[in-house]
Amino acid sequence: NECGSKSIAEQIVISSTADRGVFEKLLVFPNPNEGQFTVWILASGAGDAEVNLRLVNALGQVLMETKGELVQGELILPVDRSDLPSGMYWLEISLNDRKAVKKVVVE
Repeated sequence: NECGSKSIAEQIVISSTADRGVFEKLLVFPNPNEGQFTVWILASGAGDAEVNLRLVNALGQVLMETKGELVQGELILPVDRSDLPSGMYWLEISLNDRKAVKKVVVE
């Protein structure tokens, strides 16, 4: 557009001792986006494991629930929710008893 646009990839690095090795890195990009984004998780201490992902709106309504499989501690999951209206959403990622939440902005 005329105003220009930028994509920002936000990285969360979990640094507490209790979480180290579960979510070493968690990246959602691009963010903001138009409803299409990629989730990248690095959790080398988890090996091969199932990850649960939920996308929730500001009212707490669950808009998407899916599962992904860590392979040797890594998951790259493309998400296409281009049907979503512009707004702020939260992506909840859980692995065993650990949980992380990422803000996702749809323009």
